[in-house]
Amino acid sequence: MLNNESTNKVLLVSFILCAVCSILVSVSAILLKPLQQANKELDVKKNLLVSAALLQPGAAREEILAEYEKIEQLSTETSKGARTVYLAKENGEITHYIFPVEGKGLWSTMYGFLALSPDFKTVLGMGFYDHGETPGLGGEITNPKWLASFKGKSVFDANMNLKLRVLKGQVDPRDEDSKYQIDGLSGATLTTKGVDNLIKFWLSEEGYMPFVNSRLGKEATL
Repeated sequence: MLNNESTNKVLLVSFILCAVCSILVSVSAILLKPLQQANKELDVKKNLLVSAALLQPGAAREEILAEYEKIEQLSTETSKGARTVYLAKENGEITHYIFPVEGKGLWSTMYGFLALSPDFKTVLGMGFYDHGETPGLGGEITNPKWLASFKGKSVFDANMNLKLRVLKGQVDPRDEDSKYQIDGLSGATLTTKGVDNLIKFWLSEEGYMPFVNSRLGKEATL
């Protein structure tokens, strides 16, 4: 028999404990994976609705699912592959077009949603649900106060040229273009530039503009 104080005894017990713990962790991961996936999908749905100002941030699961039932989906092609555009409706009329957006910040890829009015001329909401930017600096892209500054901003000029942009500094209300402009994030120049770049990309011909033009053409014939 092994001596209780022997090295072999210690190694055997350690091996058994490690094996049991590994099995428990593996089994837990497998059993919890469907729940984790469901929670992740629910979180994306919630953020889509919150970004479009269709839901309060503290909404319960039942509220999220009920509101999301009203959302329709359309597929469109971009230079980055197929993307889903979300349509919110009220009494059969489109109230929001909600576009998934993503772009590089300082440290990470930022994922969010941009909501526009039915004529695509006005921002109805903006939000980010996943990023790895610096807390207190670039991480302020999730600050509700900053995101609220997007709401009501004009997107295009009369010729459908993109004018919406995020500045490096503060918006001057005396500037005739201030209706298109968003204050930059203090101390987060590269994150601010990243948000500006993702808007420019996704509202360009490489992004969602072919979809926008097709919808405008369709609506013009109604």
